Amino acid sequence: MKNDLSVSARKLKEASSHLNDLTDKANQSIQMVEEFLSKSCSVGTSTSVSLTIINNGRNKLLPESHLEYKKINAKYRLVTVAYRAGTELKNTAKPLSDCSRDIKLAVIDLLPEFLDVITSQITKQIDSSEIVTESVYDAMCELTGKGE
Repeated sequence: MKNDLSVSARKLKEASSHLNDLTDKANQSIQMVEEFLSKSCSVGTSTSVSLTIINNGRNKLLPESHLEYKKINAKYRLVTVAYRAGTELKNTAKPLSDCSRDIKLAVIDLLPEFLDVITSQITKQIDSSEIVTESVYDAMCELTGKGE
């Protein structure tokens, strides 16, 4: 009995240590992605990008949580936000760094897709703005004698 307890306790200690290491790496990864988006890419968008990270299919009345990149306290952050029937619930935006271990580890799997969604959103914004912006710029340069 004592030997079984020792083996079980040792396995538990090793497993929990490994899980803690993974959680630390997840925290660092989240911080690095936020820094990459805000500093390296200067991504600042007034619209949020959402991916469902928790979807309780058993009870449609429960809110869904989404991963978003949005402004919180004057800084763009990766956050979780609760929605019900497609509407954001008030005061539910929570920085991912403050979320539970389970949420952080679930989100790590979504980050490549999440970055692809942001890239797609920016590309669409470029496509819809480029021609008009260039036309207005060229017209103003011609009228004012400034620019190129």
